[in-house]
Amino acid sequence: MQIPPPCSPPPSPDSSDLSSLLILPFSIPPHSSSIAAIHEAVSSKPPILHAGEYTPAIICEFKLAFAHYCTIKEIAEEKQTKTLIRCFHDHRITNIISDLEECKTLLVGTVSKFMKQICSIDL
Repeated sequence: MQIPPPCSPPPSPDSSDLSSLLILPFSIPPHSSSIAAIHEAVSSKPPILHAGEYTPAIICEFKLAFAHYCTIKEIAEEKQTKTLIRCFHDHRITNIISDLEECKTLLVGTVSKFMKQICSIDL
């Protein structure tokens, strides 16, 4: 039985080939961590909105996920806003909600009104 010769190491790149070494097998979009994220584990749990920049697309996606959750759980419209405040995992919003007077103001009205008020606050 013959033993095959050992594999030779790949050739050393010269300076013109160094740029190919900088390409990763995957890429991470720049500033990806600054955009807010929505976590939906299962439809029986409310969606969670994590800290970050609230883009119109993120807000729209969150509102749709929350509306879907409320439909599945058959949550009455007048109780939806109280349910909504548990969905924020962003200290900027939870600090505002923890202020009792601010919370009373925010909890009056519909989910759409609440989201407009949250989006209008300088976070």
